[in-house]
Amino acid sequence: MEKLDDVQLIDRILSGDDTAFDILVKKHQKSVHAFAWRRIADFHTAEEITQDTFLIVHHKLAMLKDPHCFEGWLYRIAARQCVLFQRKKRIQTQPLEDTSIKLIEKMTYSQYVAEEQANAAAEARRDIVHKLLSRLPEKERTAVTLHYFRGMTCKKISQFLGVSVCTVKSQLHRARHRLKKSESILQETLEGSEFICTRS
Repeated sequence: MEKLDDVQLIDRILSGDDTAFDILVKKHQKSVHAFAWRRIADFHTAEEITQDTFLIVHHKLAMLKDPHCFEGWLYRIAARQCVLFQRKKRIQTQPLEDTSIKLIEKMTYSQYVAEEQANAAAEARRDIVHKLLSRLPEKERTAVTLHYFRGMTCKKISQFLGVSVCTVKSQLHRARHRLKKSESILQETLEGSEFICTRS
């Protein structure tokens, strides 16, 4: 199969081409695993989260309204799976000695509500960010995605794209300028990072 981008692969998948889905998985699974590994700090658990993520993608791909936003949608699913794992782990390791059942239930429910509210707010911010990023020229959007969502340095991005480090920095700088009005939302969503390439 000729080299296809995500949108073309998704179109084939929705048309019943299972081979296209395998290609899509191979294209993104390493970066999704790296993302989960950074979040969870456990290699094998990150593998399980990666598998679960792509199972969800396969099940819900037809619900994705804009295939151009696939990558952001994919990482939101992976992030959600990481949160679910961390929540499950906290519940399993929570000490029960000298704690009444009612107090445990109250604490667990309150924690659940707080986490759900925080997750909903974070997902809403990420949706806004991805809509804003979709308005950027393709080269700038690619540089931003690789730098902030895949954690690649400017040097690695330059090698990956076959351009100079200065070009990558310029692309990120221009993207920051275009999105300056929404910079506070972007900074909060990108975990407080400054929207500028400072790593070489």
